[in-house]
Amino acid sequence: MDKSQWDPKPSKFSLDGTSVSGGGSKGYNVNVNTSFPIYNSPNGRNSIEGTAQYSQHLGGKFGNSRPNYGGAIRFTHRF
Repeated sequence: MDKSQWDPKPSKFSLDGTSVSGGGSKGYNVNVNTSFPIYNSPNGRNSIEGTAQYSQHLGGKFGNSRPNYGGAIRFTHRF
C-alpha cells in the first residue's frame, strides 16, 4: 500500500483538559488546558487560580503550525 493513500478515519482523544484530534493526511490537533489553585483565603471568599494552555497542529499536508501557548492568573472575590 502506498503511504500517500493511507488515510485512517479521523479520531479524537480527550482526558481532563487534554485532547488530540485528527489523523491521517490531515495531521493532528493537540490541545492542553489546565487550571490550578494558588491561594484560598481562610474564609473562602477570596481565591487566586492559575491557568495555562497549549495548542498546535502537527503533520498533515502543510506540516506543523507554530505552537500557541499562554497563561493567566485569575482573582475571585465572593460577596
